[in-house]
Amino acid sequence: MAAPVLRPYAAGPPGLDIARRARLGHDGTGLVLTTRSGRRRRYPVGDGGITGAVFLDAQAAPAWGHGGPPVAGSWGRVQLQDADGRLVREIPVGDWLPESPALFDRHAGGTALLTRTGLDALLTSCGVPLRTVTDPEDALLDRTSRRRGRQLRPGHALPDWYLYTRRLALPLWTLSMVAVILTDSSPPWLAVLMAAAGCVWTLNHAALRPWSRWVERRSRPEVLARYAPAPGADAGATPRFLTTAAVRVQKDDIVLVDSAGRERWLPLAGPHAVTGFVRVRRTGQREPLGVELRGRDGAVRGALPWGAWFAGAAGADRWRDLGRTSGLPVRESELGRNALWPTDPLATADTVTMAPLPPGAARRSARIPEGPLPVATTGALCVIGPLLALAYGSGLLRDGGSAAGWATVVLGGLMALTAGLSRLIPYLDSRLRLDRRAAEGTEAPA
Repeated sequence: MAAPVLRPYAAGPPGLDIARRARLGHDGTGLVLTTRSGRRRRYPVGDGGITGAVFLDAQAAPAWGHGGPPVAGSWGRVQLQDADGRLVREIPVGDWLPESPALFDRHAGGTALLTRTGLDALLTSCGVPLRTVTDPEDALLDRTSRRRGRQLRPGHALPDWYLYTRRLALPLWTLSMVAVILTDSSPPWLAVLMAAAGCVWTLNHAALRPWSRWVERRSRPEVLARYAPAPGADAGATPRFLTTAAVRVQKDDIVLVDSAGRERWLPLAGPHAVTGFVRVRRTGQREPLGVELRGRDGAVRGALPWGAWFAGAAGADRWRDLGRTSGLPVRESELGRNALWPTDPLATADTVTMAPLPPGAARRSARIPEGPLPVATTGALCVIGPLLALAYGSGLLRDGGSAAGWATVVLGGLMALTAGLSRLIPYLDSRLRLDRRAAEGTEAPA
């Protein structure tokens, strides 16, 4: 695809292949969406295809007042329309902003937001005129925009097989559980169905972690250089931070990997590219406060706290090598003696996520997502499900239903074992190894 090519939102396990593979660009005659699997879908531009675009600037919508959009994460959308103004496809802007998971909604909007994503340059290169509106009811917008399947998205962090299995298992478990409890003489197979559905639910979640590791290996990119943190003695570095966080320099991108393994791919070419480093220090202080990655318009695209990344023994060498390998110029910025850093919202967020996290926060950030249901709901199912299966299975055994009883008990036991181990192992690994403070002077290999 020709430049500019849009990168998706920063993603980590189990959606690493989204950050690494999903792209939106053009091939000279049409827009091309590359999915997380590497499959390409093409949408023609010109006669019979896309001829215009309308950007709904969610940040400027007057009906939403000063509190921002009503839905968190709503960055607005770009409608791609044909010659008659009918919707062809729609682009959710936040899905194609690499730093969107770390930014507050009102931090960027309008043309600055389109520049950050590269959307304005992409549409210009395709010859598609772009108009901006701020009213969701504007006549320029096609009201069919809510139709499913018309959005050009990089994909959901959770794989389809996981979501479909949960959508099947949860109703089956709920209906069979209600039938077993409310019916005095329910057939034994209902208890087996309840236990089997609950077992599928827990096995489905337990399979996500090994599946995520497989995805990471399968989608591993070609890297020119990888730089791990070289923290100072007082940075509070942990093994998780030292082995997970990194800055990678690749052929077309510089990639920031935070403490939870989320990868933010920032382009090195194009109007939406990172164009340089800014090293920030206070007047009279020898050690810098941090490093900001800046775009062409001066916008902060990422930040690295100096103490967590370059204050160690190998830090000076890694900082020098990072600048040389990436080819990005370095500019010095000096603040007043009492000035605060960071002041940019993204840099503020990065000084937390691109640094060692407290143990509890580290465990939460690295937790494999459960899906659209609240954690409390899925946790309750993992506790109640095995108890019900074991209780009703034991009752069937006492009543002489040996086959159904044994099946229910075995499935209930497997459900309890799977649910327990899939949560206990990461917790113990965090407590005993990953999130304990590393020995002073410990540095990860570059």
